[in-house]
Amino acid sequence: MVEFLGVPEAPGFYPNLLGEVLIGIGIALFIEKGTQQGNRSGLGLKGAIAINLCAGFVLAGWLIFGNLEIPPRGYAFLWVLVIVLLGISSAELVCKIPRK
Repeated sequence: MVEFLGVPEAPGFYPNLLGEVLIGIGIALFIEKGTQQGNRSGLGLKGAIAINLCAGFVLAGWLIFGNLEIPPRGYAFLWVLVIVLLGISSAELVCKIPRK
């Protein structure tokens, strides 16, 4: 699958992505901690936004600064993931903004 998608086999790449997901989950839990006791519903939309933003920005950082030696299809696949993650986060933010 790695070869087919053209994604990196780099040993530090995937643990770094896991770390950013854990940071996003930590931020999501911190946000949820601030909600009122009776209104908690798991990580919710704010948590999803935090996790997706962390994932999108860290992956974009890897693509820009990581010197990854992958074929063009790997870059294309990973940039599509960045766009999807940041696009989902943007859509979630638009849904979360209170309307007057």
